[in-house]
Amino acid sequence: MTVRAEVVIDGVWIPDQNLKAYFKDLFTQSPEKTLVIKADKALKYKEVRRIMQTVNEAGFGGVGLVTDKRETTGG
Repeated sequence: MTVRAEVVIDGVWIPDQNLKAYFKDLFTQSPEKTLVIKADKALKYKEVRRIMQTVNEAGFGGVGLVTDKRETTGG
């Protein structure tokens, strides 16, 4: 997900109005597939949650989240 909450899958932008149908088709083809979301760190969590809900509504039992390792300073 981009900072503007756009969903990009394999380099292709999927418009919001097409997401539910896209995920339903994906679930029909590969119900065992595990989905993982990687979102821009500036994106609000409610936007990520919205996509997670769409994925669940399409039939997937869950979705994973990928995060970047937080950089720390000092020792």
